[in-house]
Amino acid sequence: MLRYFLVLAVTAGSLLVACFVLGLMASGEPRGPHAIWHGIHILFALLTILVTLAVHSIVYTYFLATGKWAKEVVRVYQLPDWINTQAKKNKRKAFRFVMWSSTWVMVAAWLGAASDTQGLNPLWHLESPR
Repeated sequence: MLRYFLVLAVTAGSLLVACFVLGLMASGEPRGPHAIWHGIHILFALLTILVTLAVHSIVYTYFLATGKWAKEVVRVYQLPDWINTQAKKNKRKAFRFVMWSSTWVMVAAWLGAASDTQGLNPLWHLESPR
């Protein structure tokens, strides 16, 4: 399972870095109908958002299922209750991380859309993921 999560994390991280680089390249070109990097950045950003949120959802679902599985194993095999308690602690830690990181990905996407369509200062979009 660790290998799968490593592949998912590297994929999402690589997409985020590539999207950032494409955004920097798009910010250097003048706006207009020939702004190719801008269009590529928008399409790549949509792909990155979908993949990143999917990875966060997979991780959250895994921790949710693992918590229920640990509870069932403790009950069936009459193991010490500290195992279930530790699983709950891990689930709570993962929940906060997954939800806040998903929120920041969505905020960056919304600010990017606002800076493109509403004329919002692009620095808000650039600084939000940091």
